Amino acid sequence: MNSKNLFIELELSDIKLKIRELIATKSKLKIWTNSQQVASVEIFAIEEDTLIIDDNHSLDGVVMANFSLRYMSYFFKGIINRGKLKIDGKVYRSERRADMRFNVSYMTSSYLYFDAIEEDLPSAQNVLHFNKSKNKEDSFIKDFTTSMSDFPELRGAKLIDISTNGASFVMSLQDFKNFSNKKFSMGTLVLEKNSYDVSNIQKVYDIDYVNFRLDNIPMKKIGIKFESNSELESYLQELDDKSIILTSLDEEFNKYINQKIEE
Repeated sequence: MNSKNLFIELELSDIKLKIRELIATKSKLKIWTNSQQVASVEIFAIEEDTLIIDDNHSLDGVVMANFSLRYMSYFFKGIINRGKLKIDGKVYRSERRADMRFNVSYMTSSYLYFDAIEEDLPSAQNVLHFNKSKNKEDSFIKDFTTSMSDFPELRGAKLIDISTNGASFVMSLQDFKNFSNKKFSMGTLVLEKNSYDVSNIQKVYDIDYVNFRLDNIPMKKIGIKFESNSELESYLQELDDKSIILTSLDEEFNKYINQKIEE
C-alpha cells in the first residue's frame, strides 16, 4: 500500500487529550532513529509543543515517535534535547492493521528452523523431526545438533520480520538452492530465548537480496505464511506493548516522512 494512503494528517491540538491520557496511565511512547536504535519512554508532561520525557535512553537529535490507543496509532517527527521532545511539524493517525509485521532482524537470535519432508519415505516416517525444547534456546540448539550434522544444508534461516501468521528471512544462494529442493510444512521460530512451532508453511515469494554488511554478498529473501499461533501472537503483542520493536507501520511512516521531504 502507498504510504500516503496510510496516514491522516492532524494538528497537535487534535491529540493533546490522548497524550494526557498516556501521561495519566503511564503508557509508553516509542521513539527511534532506525531498527537498532529504539527506545520506550514515559511522558511526564506536555508543554505547548514539547513533551517532557524520561532520559533513560541514548537517542538524541531527530527521532520518529509513535504511540497507540484503541486500535489507532499516532505518529510524529520530533527533536530530543535533554529530556525534552519537541514535536516537529504535523502529527498523523493510522489504523493498526491485522497483518502488521514486526522487525526482528536486530535481535541477536532470530531464526527459523525447518522440518524437512523426504518424499521417498513412507508418510508416517517422512518427517525429519528436530528435537525442540520450549522456551529454552540453549537446549533447543543442543538437541538440534545431531539432526543438523545429518542434514547440514538445513541451517537456521535469519529472520527479517514476522507477523502472527507469516515471516520473511534471508538465505545464502546455496542454502536457497537446498531449500528449494525440499518440501517444508513445519518449523520452529527461535526469538531470543523463546521458541514457537509453526505449521502449514507455504512460500509466498522469493526475491534477490544484497547484504551490504557482508561485502555485498548476494542472497535471497523469502516470504512465507503459516498457521496462526496463539503463543506467538501473545509474544508479539507483549513486544508491541513494551514499545521496544519497530513494526511495518513504523517503517511505512519513515517512508512517508522521507517522501514529504523530497516533495
